Amino acid sequence: MNNITLALDSLLTRHANLYKDSNEYHLPTFIVDEPWPSPCVRYTDEDTYFWQATRKESDDLFNDLEAALEIKFHPDATSFYTSFWANGLRVEHPDVDLSLIQTWNEEDEARLKENILGHCFAKMKARLPLTIFIGATDSNEVVSIDNESGQIVLERPGRKAHKILAENLESFLLALSPTKELY
Repeated sequence: MNNITLALDSLLTRHANLYKDSNEYHLPTFIVDEPWPSPCVRYTDEDTYFWQATRKESDDLFNDLEAALEIKFHPDATSFYTSFWANGLRVEHPDVDLSLIQTWNEEDEARLKENILGHCFAKMKARLPLTIFIGATDSNEVVSIDNESGQIVLERPGRKAHKILAENLESFLLALSPTKELY
């Protein structure tokens, strides 16, 4: 495992431990209206899925996007999105609280790729530095990886990043505190 995968594993483990350390004694939950299977589902109870982060087998998620855009994504972005199947998490950072994106299943991955493609097109059209989003705040700001430097930045959609949150993804993930708030 690389450093990003290890840092993400630590965060996902700390999140799961919030449930083990409480009186609930169960895995994190995800409530669904319709069946939406995932490799990370461990068991279900009516409309509630109990899940545990599960390692992914493939790391070629962005190959077609990179070829279409004629760019190479920062390796941290690739590691972030190809390490685990999991539900997204609500997390706290010293500078901002956010929803951290993860992918639930292959259908979710396909949506993610479409959204990243749109994000990249918007950045290129506006001639802004390329970023790959990894989360969002409640105030409609986006947490992203700067594709050139690897820094974790805060930006408003369609605008240049306005704040550096961390020098790299590993230190950013290690500084996050998971919560039991629903994603």
